[in-house]
Amino acid sequence: KEIEEFANQIWASLQKGSPGEIISLQQQQQLRNTTTMNYQPRWGDTFTPTNKNNNIRIIYQNANGLATSRTTEFSKTTSTIAATISLQPDALVYSETNVFWGNATMLRATKQCFTAVYGQGSLQCAHNTHFTPRGHHVYPDALPGGVCQWVNPSLTPRITHTDTDHLGRFAAALIHGPAGQALHLITAYRPVVSDGPLSVMKQQKNFLGVNSDPREAILQDLQKIVSAAHRANDTVILCMDANETIPEMAPIIATGILKFCRDAGLVDALSTLHGHCPINSCNKSSGSPIDFIFCSPDLIPHIRVGMLNEAQGSDSDHFAYGIDINEHCLRQTPAI
Repeated sequence: KEIEEFANQIWASLQKGSPGEIISLQQQQQLRNTTTMNYQPRWGDTFTPTNKNNNIRIIYQNANGLATSRTTEFSKTTSTIAATISLQPDALVYSETNVFWGNATMLRATKQCFTAVYGQGSLQCAHNTHFTPRGHHVYPDALPGGVCQWVNPSLTPRITHTDTDHLGRFAAALIHGPAGQALHLITAYRPVVSDGPLSVMKQQKNFLGVNSDPREAILQDLQKIVSAAHRANDTVILCMDANETIPEMAPIIATGILKFCRDAGLVDALSTLHGHCPINSCNKSSGSPIDFIFCSPDLIPHIRVGMLNEAQGSDSDHFAYGIDINEHCLRQTPAI
């Protein structure tokens, strides 16, 4: 309720608030979160306002949709963004945003929501550019699928947007280090199997072909990006709703997301550091997680990672994840 009230206040301030009033609201919300929030993670490392140190902090979550109509207020988007303010993130990345970013009003309003909570930064969005939802959906600016990535003002001068997928499957950006090495930050949404007329699977099949497999196609395209990054001696962080679990005992012949990790040279950061996670990351699924933060193996000594508890993320059916990356890994001279 506090976050919802704060979100409504922030949205109102977009219309009639001074920067000072917005900052005051941020400070009040941060103080409430710091004093009342339970920081015990569901699995992995603990993330608090005081243990960030000099790390780059990324918060990832399947948002289960941001605001989806330009005819209504944007408190849902703002409350989603504000939910993690006490953790002082350097980057917020969301999958399944369900927004038609091709509408200029929607894009501008979303940028204003991020600016109101965190100040000026860099926002990168991906949606299916081959499908226009207007007239086909109860909300004229909703579009199942899509992702977005935001970085704060301090990281903005160091970031380059590299890949914004035309099907809205993923967005990729490059965070440059001082020694020539770089960190590729990728957010992706892999569709769940569905034959619904407006489903993500159906959208992508309309472009890829009726006999295509969009779930495999995204893995193949992501592998090309990850492999290119590794050939350049860069490292990769891939935040992804894979809509698939990884078994505790890996089979000899890997398929799906496990085969992708082996072929792309990535590891599941959470299970690598903290063992197999036996609890779900989505309230609609059972067993182990379907959301992951995959990373280059070279990053493992330099990171902290955890699945956050319900109080630390936004109001979604998926739990949020946190990852801290030590700046030291971006200061190493690339191998020759």
